[in-house]
Amino acid sequence: MLNQVETGQLTGRGAAEVLGLSVCHVRRILAAYWKEGAALLATVIEEEGLITR
Repeated sequence: MLNQVETGQLTGRGAAEVLGLSVCHVRRILAAYWKEGAALLATVIEEEGLITR
């Protein structure tokens, strides 16, 4: 889904709706993805409280 936002096929708001997140959360996730890549993505998602273990 992040790739779709990146290529303009999906808006940040659209991604937020599909994922059940706020637009702010999607922006934070995208920023981490662009900066650090997919390896850091799970950590950011967990820190945001979007997943629990």
